[in-house]
Formats: sequence, C-alpha cells, structure tokens
Amino acid sequence: MYRLPVSDEVTTVLGLNPVGAGDRGGGDGSVLKTPYSLCADPLRPDCYYVGDLYAITHCDMTTDSTRLVAGGDQTGYKAGFGAGAQFNYVMGLAAVTNSTGTGTGTTTKTTTTLYVSDYGNNQIREVNTQTQGVTSVAGDRTYRTKDGIGLDCSVFYPRRLVFDRSRTATATTTKPESILYIASEKAIRRLDLTTFEMTTCKSSDQRDGGMLSVISPWGIDITPSGHLIVSGSHAVFLYDPRTGEDELLAGSRAVGDAGRGYADGASSIGTGSGTSTVRFRYPLSLVVVDHDRCAFVTDLDNARLRCLALPASLFSE
Repeated sequence: MYRLPVSDEVTTVLGLNPVGAGDRGGGDGSVLKTPYSLCADPLRPDCYYVGDLYAITHCDMTTDSTRLVAGGDQTGYKAGFGAGAQFNYVMGLAAVTNSTGTGTGTTTKTTTTLYVSDYGNNQIREVNTQTQGVTSVAGDRTYRTKDGIGLDCSVFYPRRLVFDRSRTATATTTKPESILYIASEKAIRRLDLTTFEMTTCKSSDQRDGGMLSVISPWGIDITPSGHLIVSGSHAVFLYDPRTGEDELLAGSRAVGDAGRGYADGASSIGTGSGTSTVRFRYPLSLVVVDHDRCAFVTDLDNARLRCLALPASLFSE
C-alpha cells in the first residue's frame, strides 16, 4: 500500500514483508499479499480495510500495522468468525457505521459493518467488524444474473460496490447507506439492505446499444447528484440509475482490443458526439473526489493513475 500526500511523493506504508507463510501478523510483522480492494474505516481516521486476496485486513496508517478481520490464505466458502471464515477473492468493500442503544437509554454504541463482493463465490457477504462474524446476505452462488431477495437472487462475479449517498436516497430511506450499487459481470445491480432485495439496474441482456454493449463493469462510484461513474473494458461511462440513461465520458465504444490504447484528452460528456479521443487499457477501479470534481481511474495495462475531470453539475445535490 502506498501513501500519496499533498507533496505528490509516493511512499510505501504497508506491503509484503518477509515473515512466515500465512502470517498476516501486526506491527513489524504486517503483510499485505495481493490487495484487490480498499475502503476507509469510518470510525478511525487514517485507518482502512483492505480486501487482500482471500482475507480482509485492517490497516492502521498511524502505526503502519495490520490485523486480520476475516478470512485467510486459503480460498473457499465458509461462514464463521475471523480466520474461520473463507472468501474467494475479496473484490469489493464498502463500510457503514451502525449505532445501537446500550440499554441505559442515554448512550449509544457505534460499530462498523462491511459489505463484501465475494467475486469467486458470486455473493455479497456481510462482516461485523466487532465480532468478526461473516454471513452471506445476497446471491445463490450461481453464474447468472437473477433478481430476487437474499440468497434467492443471483449476482454474477460481483466487483466494486458503492453506497448511494445522493440526496434522493437520504430522503426516501431510513439511512443513506441502505442502498448498494454493485458492478458485476455485464450488469449494474442494486441491493436494498433493508430487505436484501437485489434488482438489475442495467444489463447487457437489454441490448439497448448502451454502455453494457461495450463494457463489463468493474469500477463504480457515485456523485452527489446520484449519477454513477462506471468503468470497464476500455471506457468510462456516466450512468443515471433513476432514468437508465448512460453517456460516454472517456475511452472507446469499440468492442474488444480495437478500443484499447493510451491517450489523454477531453471528456466527451455534453458534446453530443458520443465519441472520445481518450484511450484506456482496462480501467478497473475508480474513485470520485468531490472537492476536485474529478474521478481518479486506475488504468491497469497502461500502469497509470488517470484523472478524469467531471462537470460541476454532478456535484450539486
């Protein structure tokens, strides 16, 4: 893991350390092996949860140390606690806080719950970070896209996931973190965490000539306006889950290797052209940065971090 401070200097803060095989340790014995996903710890500044291959690790940047939350070095599928649970590629993480009364009526206790894209098991899992308990909340582990509730739905290769933080969500739900959007194999899915109902926002099966005729989604994040920024294959799209409309932001609409490359340029949004001179080679992850009005995109095969400027209208609630 690397830290990029305001000086633009990149330093390594956590990573592979020559400790014993399978030792995820702590302190000087800290080790990250194959970090796939990352989310901030909402209760502790400068701390993060990392999806590290088949495990979830808590990383403390103030002490440069880690501790195992759940999973381990072996792939598998098992509910349980801590190292007794098993995952098959922790491809996405999202964290939410929960406040509960302590019984006195005057004080509350706040804990963190993680939602996990268990890629190889085709499931969304839930992790109580206090008890380290892992349960499955959505997906029947089959390789298909099917709407339904809880373990009676199907989510095919779930990847990155993000909470709906738009004003629309906060006005219509008991808490803004009750809706998850999930990038999956050729589909954008929506999971209501109050009922665990999984629905399909957009699918390649719709054959509408939109973004999913071009990409299979990997990266996903949301703007304050409620629009999703979605990346995959060789392009980045803007998608409105309320209307179902999408628009090319950057990259190529060409299917397959014909669309890949490396080139900077202007965003195509609002031009009406539907084309872009920007080129990517597998933009797999992204994060929207509100104060800079942009999205940072990991361009895998170009081995670059790209910055995509976004319209100011996407940052008004």
